[in-house]
Amino acid sequence: GEWRALAPLLTVLAVHFTWLGRCGAHRLGPVLAALAFNAAVAVAFVGAGHTGLELLAIPAGLSLLALLRVFEGDLSEVTRARLRAVAMVAIYGATALRPLAFNATWGLLLCVATCLLGVAAGVVFRIRSYVLLGAVFLVTTVVATLVRYGIQEPRLGAIFLSALGLGVVAVMVVVTTRRAQVQAQVTAMQRMLSQWQA
Repeated sequence: GEWRALAPLLTVLAVHFTWLGRCGAHRLGPVLAALAFNAAVAVAFVGAGHTGLELLAIPAGLSLLALLRVFEGDLSEVTRARLRAVAMVAIYGATALRPLAFNATWGLLLCVATCLLGVAAGVVFRIRSYVLLGAVFLVTTVVATLVRYGIQEPRLGAIFLSALGLGVVAVMVVVTTRRAQVQAQVTAMQRMLSQWQA
């Protein structure tokens, strides 16, 4: 009961500090709002008896991204890029931990959905770290899950390895026969990504 009573209080504090920040009454308003919000989420999470505390990194990462938008003019581009990468690693890593460590179908679905949303956000806002880190976590999680199932089920493992081998051969054939087109597309993609934020 005490846990559940504390969560709404922290939520009210988060709204209050957000209002202060928007009114310019206090520069620390957005930071205090983010802290109160994450504390409210943590209290509600623990009070409800949920497991998987690593998922608390998701609201923390989102709060950091929001703060980067608020203080965009006060930070250098390098600092923003580094903090943005930290936030995205926290978000992607929190969703990838459970499917990588355990047999959790819901965890895999959550990770895939989060990575796809992150990649889509990266394309929309033209931010490289969203796209690259999302793709890395997505591929790593899916491949690791397939390998785990392949070890547990030898037939599935044989099918997976065969499909992977065929895929590699197909990619090599395409690269070899259409080298000029592939190089042109890769160069165009590199040029496009170089114009995006880090």
